[in-house]
Formats: sequence, structure tokens, C-alpha cells
Amino acid sequence: MLTLFHYDSVRGEFTWLLPTANRVKVDDQAGCLNTHGRVTITFLGKTFFRSHLVWLMETGLLPPASLEIDHKDRTRSNDAPSNLRLATSSQNKANSTRTGELNATGHKNIYKKGPRRLIVRVIHSNRRVEKVFYCIEDAVEFRNQAVKELHGEFLG
Repeated sequence: MLTLFHYDSVRGEFTWLLPTANRVKVDDQAGCLNTHGRVTITFLGKTFFRSHLVWLMETGLLPPASLEIDHKDRTRSNDAPSNLRLATSSQNKANSTRTGELNATGHKNIYKKGPRRLIVRVIHSNRRVEKVFYCIEDAVEFRNQAVKELHGEFLG
């Protein structure tokens, strides 16, 4: 791999050392943004997430199949080594900002229950925290506390 790329260990980016195809030029940045906002790099007939290659360069190992690479700042294209950490699937989802398409409140873990009530529902492993509110501000405050308690550094 080191014969194909130059690796920038601060920014977590790769540039081509050799032209591997007609459209690839020496010193071009390797990879392209996929539809999910992740950078992928294809070489030797296989496509890799750039974050996995950065992890390989930094640790000498690809991430184990049971774990995922989490982007601390939630920017999927920021593969700087300082922004990456191993996480379980649950931890990685906890660090997401996505609220889901059915969530009418615009807040993660807060759902409408009837015309005036809001329900906060936070689940982690086998633990579930759930409470009803009538005010969005109170619901958001409770949600933030529950998420911090259950998810720790992976809060979303």
C-alpha cells in the first residue's frame, strides 16, 4: 500500500504516488465521496473506507469485524486519526445526529405522543429510559441527561 500512496498522518488523507488508471494522476488525492458522505478508495480491485485505511496506517490493523470506526465530530469525511475511535454499533449510533424520518419533533430520542405530549425514549444495551413531557425544552434537557448517563463519551 505504501508504494501506491503517500499518507498524511495529520489529516488522514492519501495521495497517489503512481498513476494506477487513466484518470489517476500522481499527487492527486485518493478517493471519492460516496452517497453516505464517506470517502472510499479503490485499489487492487477492492474498495475501502478511507477511515479503515487510516486506522490500518495508525495501528497496523484493520478494525475488528465486531467494531466500527466512529467519527468523533460526526463528519464522515473527516478521517484525521485524532477524530477516529473504535465503537460498538450501539455507541456509533449514539454519536449520530440523525433523528429519523418519522420523528416530527426534530430532536433525536423525542417523539410526539398525541397532540400535546412528548415522550423521551433513550435505549442502551438492555437499559431503557422513558418519560413523558408537555414542554420541548424540558424534554430536551431530560434527554441530554439520559444520553450522557447511558452513552458517556458517545453521546449524540
